[in-house]
Amino acid sequence: MWRSCLRDAYADLRALAAETSDPVAGRRALAVAARLRGQASDPLRGVHLTNRELDVLTLLGSGLPNRQIAARLCISLHTVKSHVQNIMLKLHATTRFEAVVQARRCGLLP
Repeated sequence: MWRSCLRDAYADLRALAAETSDPVAGRRALAVAARLRGQASDPLRGVHLTNRELDVLTLLGSGLPNRQIAARLCISLHTVKSHVQNIMLKLHATTRFEAVVQARRCGLLP
C-alpha cells in the first residue's frame, strides 16, 4: 500500500517538474522524486531466504497447506510453521497470500 503511494508521489513530482517554468524548482522536484523512487523499492531489495525457506515458499506459491508442505519436504509441521513465519517476516507480509505476492514481485517466485 505505502509503496503504491510513493510511486504515485513519484509520478506527481515528475509531472510537476515537467510542467514548471522554473528550472530550479523542476530540478528540486526531480531530486525529491528520485529519492522517493529509491525508497519505494528498498524494503524487499536484498531479501535473502535460505534454501529451505525457498522450498517452502515454492510450495506456498502452489497453494499447499502446511501439512502437505511438511509431507512433501519430509519435515515436521512445526518446522514448516517456523519457515512460513520467517518468510513472512522477511517479505514484510501479514498473510501467506501476501508473502507469495511479494515473492513474485521481487523475483523469488515466477
